Amino acid sequence: MADSTIQEYILEELRGMRADNVNMRTEFNKALLDLVERTARLETDNHSLMGNGNPGRIAVMEKAIGILKGWRWYVVGITVGAGGVAGMAVTIIFKR
Repeated sequence: MADSTIQEYILEELRGMRADNVNMRTEFNKALLDLVERTARLETDNHSLMGNGNPGRIAVMEKAIGILKGWRWYVVGITVGAGGVAGMAVTIIFKR
C-alpha cells in the first residue's frame, strides 16, 4: 500500500513537471516569435531608411538639405539687396 502511494506521488510530480515544461516551452515560443517580429520590423525600417538599392529616405533628405543650403545664399543676397534699397529710400526721403 505504501509503495502505491509513493508511486502516485511520483506520478503526480512527473505530471506537474511535464505541465510546467509545456508552459515553459509555450512561453519560450512566444518570446521567440516576438523577437523574430521585432527583427523583421527593424530590417524593414532599415531598408526604408537606407533605400535597399534605391534612394532611401535619408538620401532624399540629404538632397533636400543640399538644395536648402544653396537657397540660403539667394535669401541672404535678396535680404542684403532689399536692405540696401530700403536704406537708400529712407536716405532720399529724409534728405528733403
